[in-house]
Amino acid sequence: GGVWMDWLAAVGLLALGAWLGSLVFPPRPRKGVPSPPGLVGALAALVPCVALPRIQWLGGARRSPSEPSASARHLAIIMDGNRRYGRARYKDALKGHWDGGQTLVDTVKWCMEEGLESLTVYAFSTENWKRETKEVDVLMTIFCKYAERCQREAMEKNIRICVFSTDRDRLPASVVHSIDQMETSTSANSGFRLNLCVSYGARSDLVQACQSISRSVEEKELQVEDINEDLLAARLTTAGLPEPDILLRTSGECRLSNFLLFELAYTELFFLDKFWPELKKQDLLDVLQEYERRQRRFGT
Repeated sequence: GGVWMDWLAAVGLLALGAWLGSLVFPPRPRKGVPSPPGLVGALAALVPCVALPRIQWLGGARRSPSEPSASARHLAIIMDGNRRYGRARYKDALKGHWDGGQTLVDTVKWCMEEGLESLTVYAFSTENWKRETKEVDVLMTIFCKYAERCQREAMEKNIRICVFSTDRDRLPASVVHSIDQMETSTSANSGFRLNLCVSYGARSDLVQACQSISRSVEEKELQVEDINEDLLAARLTTAGLPEPDILLRTSGECRLSNFLLFELAYTELFFLDKFWPELKKQDLLDVLQEYERRQRRFGT
C-alpha cells in the first residue's frame, strides 16, 4: 500500500505542476476540445489530498513516522535486577551478580555484531557503597575475575576499555590494579569501546568538573565568560566520548539513579521489564529497531 501511495503522491505533484504551468502559460483554446486546466486541475486537486501524508518535502526537515533514524552508535545501560534475579532463581541474591557478569560479556559481543561503537555500563555506583560489606566484597571479586577475561578478549577483538570513577580512592587495591591493567593494555586498541562506570556518581562528576573549572578561573587560566557547556563536558570523566544515543535500564525501574545526568540530555530512554541476567540478544535488537523508528529532534 505504501508504494502505491507514493506513486499517487508523485502523480498528484506532477499534475499540480502541470495545472500551475497552464495557468501561467495558458494553451490556445481549440474548438470542441475540453480545456486542459479543468481536467488536469481536478486531478491535481484530488490526488494530493489522498496522498499528502506520503509526501516528503525536499530538505528533510520532516520525516514520516515510518522513516528510520540514523543507526545508534553509543549504548548506555543501567544493569539492574541482579539481586532480585538471584533470589528468584537461586534463593541467593548474591549469585545473581555472577550471572550478570556473563550477561555483560554477551552484551559486548551483541553490540559489536550489530555495529555499535561504544557501550557504557553502570557497574557500581557511589551509592552502592552503602550496601552490606559482604555484598560489596562479592561485587569487587566478580569485577576482578571478569576484568581478566575482558582484558584477554579485548586484546583479541581490538576493544578499548575505559573506567570512569568519581571516587576511586574507595576501591580496593586489587580492583585498582585490574582497572590499570585493562586501561593500559587496551589503550591503543581502536575498535569497539567499552566504558565501565565503577564507584561512579554523576552528581559527583559534575561537582568535580565545576571545582576544576573554578581552579582554572582562580589561577587566571580562564575567564568566567569562557565557561560554557562544552567546557563543562570537557572536565567530566566522560570527556571526549560521544553522548549516548540509547539508555537501557533493566528490571522495570524507570529512573536514572545518578547515571550520566549531563550526558543523557537528549538520549532515547528504554526501560525493560526484565532482570539484567535475563537479557537476550533479541531484547537488544528490539530496542535498536524501536530506536530507529523514533524521531530525534534535539529541541527543534
